[in-house]
Amino acid sequence: MRRCIITIDDSGFHVDLNGNAKGDITYLTINSFVKSELHFLNEYPNLNAISLTGKFSSLQPLSQLTGIETVFLNVSNQLDISPLYDWRIKNLEICFALGMTVDKIEPLLTEYIECLQLGYTRKITDLSFVTKAVNLQRLRLYELPCVTQLPELYKLPRLYALKVEYMHKVRNIDGLINSSIKYMNLTLFADKLSGTKISKIIQEMKFLKQLNINLIDRNSSIRYDVISNQLHKNGHIDVLNDTMNFDRWMELLM
Repeated sequence: MRRCIITIDDSGFHVDLNGNAKGDITYLTINSFVKSELHFLNEYPNLNAISLTGKFSSLQPLSQLTGIETVFLNVSNQLDISPLYDWRIKNLEICFALGMTVDKIEPLLTEYIECLQLGYTRKITDLSFVTKAVNLQRLRLYELPCVTQLPELYKLPRLYALKVEYMHKVRNIDGLINSSIKYMNLTLFADKLSGTKISKIIQEMKFLKQLNINLIDRNSSIRYDVISNQLHKNGHIDVLNDTMNFDRWMELLM
């Protein structure tokens, strides 16, 4: 992967090609601290990954890019994202994206999506639309403060890795039951979920091989002890694996 970082701010337009020619760049990162145009994208004809952070006048120039498979969106102004709808995106992350409502995100969830990460937005209250990505393999959900339940993940037969972080309002995780998830990474999240409830759901996940639970406070430590004791009592303690960090999670294979 040959990467270029473009920074746009009050002092001007700064390009770091890292010694590469523009035609060789495959991953373009754009950090825009002032509202800017993207008219220069045609100078990078071989992109397959793009990261957009900040303010942009329009995303329409993105329509000229045809080979994009990886997208990171962190936009801080209201934008029409329809120029992305025709892309065959495999890896998508949307966070801190102003105005990114479900009706805008859902058209991106095609049969091509393999990895989806959603975070840092109050606009999402219902995650059921995630199951539109029928071939999804990895799912990360983080800092979605208005979500109260996990989606029915058993509807995603190829989903094998799940990471859930800081979902403090979640009360219902029944969607994990009968899912195909093999690897799961949890930051103990909801005050309304007891350790007993979590351990019961875990034991009903038939394909689960590894579970990593991250502790964030005294309350989560207490629940972890309950989960651990319940899993040990019922012969499932082997699924606990405290070494599966985020980098490891991203590298997991089916």
